Amino acid sequence: MEKENKDKLIKNWSFITENTNNVIRVAEILFGKSVLTRIEHEEVTLEGLTRTQRNRKLLEHIERKRNVFDEIVKAFRDAGDEEVAERLKPGSGGCGIGSTAPRTVPDSSRAASSSSGSRVAMDATSIPPRIKRQPPVVIPGFRLPQPVTPSTDFIHLNIHRFVHSQTRELSPGKDTYYRMGKRCRGKALIINNVDYGNPALVRHGSNIDCDKLTVLFRGLSFETIVYKNLTGIELLQVVAKYALPEMHRESEAFMCAILAHGGLDKDDQSEIILGIDNQSVQINNEILMAFQKCTTLGQKPKVFFIQACRGSQSSVCLSGREIHAFVFCF
Repeated sequence: MEKENKDKLIKNWSFITENTNNVIRVAEILFGKSVLTRIEHEEVTLEGLTRTQRNRKLLEHIERKRNVFDEIVKAFRDAGDEEVAERLKPGSGGCGIGSTAPRTVPDSSRAASSSSGSRVAMDATSIPPRIKRQPPVVIPGFRLPQPVTPSTDFIHLNIHRFVHSQTRELSPGKDTYYRMGKRCRGKALIINNVDYGNPALVRHGSNIDCDKLTVLFRGLSFETIVYKNLTGIELLQVVAKYALPEMHRESEAFMCAILAHGGLDKDDQSEIILGIDNQSVQINNEILMAFQKCTTLGQKPKVFFIQACRGSQSSVCLSGREIHAFVFCF
């Protein structure tokens, strides 16, 4: 979106979120004009969302659109949200978040407003900056694979505008809750092994699971990193990188999802994950243990989602016909 229009959208973000009453109709109009993709339209119109949640999702999507701002304004007007359209139309000086002009308060509510204390004015600098990924950590002697970019239809959630509920910190003798108040709660690592070099072993549907996990983790305010089609040694390299203490100094939690073929080790029957070269990696001894030893993740929740076949007592399962999902938390 052009800078002038984007600034206007951000300044009026709060007003639009609170005052758009026909968001589903707006989404339908924009979808009909190919401004929104099918997936973006479905995210806005998903059942179970509140009006405010729908409005926020719509704004997150249209914020990225280019050269269609007039169509967006017209969609609000055609849907009956005239006040929103007036705030956004060219030449208007809408008074939203970041505007220097105060909001008009009806006379009947002035007394109530003054009795509750003065409002704290916000400007554009109060919008939190986008989180930048930390530079890669070089492990001597290894070539570290690069993360992949998830499907663009699934990376649109802006974690900086989620409202975070404050929870109590851990305290002995009381109900215990982990504190999750930061705008970025930590890192979420996804390893998605799809292609094992044999058409019969391709993990069909794994990319869809990966994209949906990306939406989920970003929606929960995690910096999400995705790796695809790793060999056994590359998988260990990535685990070693993200188990380093400096990766989690500011984190409140760590999430990891591994989507791959797997099974049971023939020697000790331990559960394993297979790289795309069919080299095995032990889940307990080589993956979970690495993060358990990470000092900066101590007393922080660590959750691992493993989607892989556990195999059988006699052989490692590679067929993909028996898919199991299991979770480790510590």
